[in-house]
Amino acid sequence: MRVAEVFPTVKVWDETKLFEMAAPFPDILAQFEELFEADTPKSAETLSLGLPTFMRRSAADAPAEPKRGKVLADALAAIDRGREMATDFENACINALKYLFEHDLHGWHEQSRTVDTLHRRDLVCRILAKAAEVWRLMLEDLGSRYVVFEFKNYSKSITQNEIVTTERYLYPSALRKVAVVISHEDCADSAKAVIAGAMREHGKLIIPLSVPEIIDLLITKDEGSDPNTYLFERVDHFLLGLGR
Repeated sequence: MRVAEVFPTVKVWDETKLFEMAAPFPDILAQFEELFEADTPKSAETLSLGLPTFMRRSAADAPAEPKRGKVLADALAAIDRGREMATDFENACINALKYLFEHDLHGWHEQSRTVDTLHRRDLVCRILAKAAEVWRLMLEDLGSRYVVFEFKNYSKSITQNEIVTTERYLYPSALRKVAVVISHEDCADSAKAVIAGAMREHGKLIIPLSVPEIIDLLITKDEGSDPNTYLFERVDHFLLGLGR
């Protein structure tokens, strides 16, 4: 390599080497995966072969830790409803979403404020070109490059007022036509009516998800299920049932 010839004291690490070095550290490994927008080139088991023998043995003998989805689900379920824990609720939801859709979304811009500073979106993500089918539907068929996430730690079901506010954040000209609203319960009938109207009249897709649904997706992903399958079924059912 030319660099090595010119700078003999400099070590050059490629992407594979970086992933190998980060393998013992899951948090750093996840950050590399997000930075490179790529999956880990080798399985964790293969990468662990490069670890010292005593480290491999201690890892094998250690008691099994709770799976990531279960930990995230427990954290989300432990949050009390109300304004006092609103920030905790947002953080728990964002952590859950990153686990569920880590290979479909990128950016994770938290609490993004609009230019006029009048509105604040809890989270905005960019849909990756290699995303699952449901996200490609949003990207290619609906023309939405970005997804807005709203987190409502309310004690009651969200109503049409909250949905109307969320709809204002969606701008077709800015390639932002999809929003996901997460709350503790299924939204009220008035909110569902506004959701249907937003899609029918303006082509804006608003997907309400409840905490029990998120928790179930976290647990089932630990077991090998793809959360995108459930999300696709939700969107498909909504679009098929949309009236004139």
